[in-house]
Amino acid sequence: MEATVADDGAEHFDLPLAVEDDTHYHQQAQPLGPGDRIVLYTDGVIEAPGQGHDQFGLDRLKAVLERFADEPLDVLKSKAIEAVHAYTSGPLVHDDVTLLALEVR
Repeated sequence: MEATVADDGAEHFDLPLAVEDDTHYHQQAQPLGPGDRIVLYTDGVIEAPGQGHDQFGLDRLKAVLERFADEPLDVLKSKAIEAVHAYTSGPLVHDDVTLLALEVR
C-alpha cells in the first residue's frame, strides 16, 4: 500500500479498490464550505443498461443532479435513482446501485 502525504502533512494511504496489482489510486483534497454538496455513486448508477444496452452514463446523471440541485437531498437522491429506474425500464439487477449525497452545514 502506497502512502501519500497531504498538504497538511498528514499521511494517507490509498485503499485498494480492485485486485489488480498494478492499479494505482491517488487521493486529492477538495475544500468544502457551508452549502456545498457532494454526490458519491457506484459504477452501477452510470453503467445501468437501457433498452438498447446503452449505459445511463455520466451525462444523464449530471443532468438529473443539475435539474434538482436546489431540492432537499432526499428529493435529489430519489430523483436520480428514479431516473436510473426509468432508463432501465426494470429492476436494477445488473450491479450494485448506490448514491450518497452530502451537504456541508
